[in-house]
Order: sequence, then C-alpha cells, then structure tokens
Amino acid sequence: MVKYLHTLLAVVAFVASVGNVVASPVEAAPADEIRCLGEQNTACPAGFTCCGPIFTDIGGVCVSSSY
Repeated sequence: MVKYLHTLLAVVAFVASVGNVVASPVEAAPADEIRCLGEQNTACPAGFTCCGPIFTDIGGVCVSSSY
C-alpha cells in the first residue's frame, strides 16, 4: 500500500508542476516602436518623448512621458 502511495504522490506532484508551467502568464509581444529624429527628423507624438541612444540612421525611440 505504501508503495502505491509514493507513486500516487509522485504523479500528483508531476501533474501540479506541469500545471504551473502551462498556467504561467506569457509576456505580451512588444508594440511597434515609434522612432524619432534620425535621418527623417521625425518628432514623437503628443504624450511621448524621444529617448536614446539616438543613432543618426534610425534615430531614438519614443516612450510615454508618464514614466
């Protein structure tokens, strides 16, 4: 009887660990980056600010001013 109890506990522990992995939240895919300055000298939309590093060819990245 004890042998079966150990087997049952091992199966329950395995199922619980697999359940935790399956139920783990997944990070959302990053939104498209809004670029600023650079070759086209574009400005960020209202509520955003241009952050670096600012490369001459691709510019910087616009981030929300609320941070």
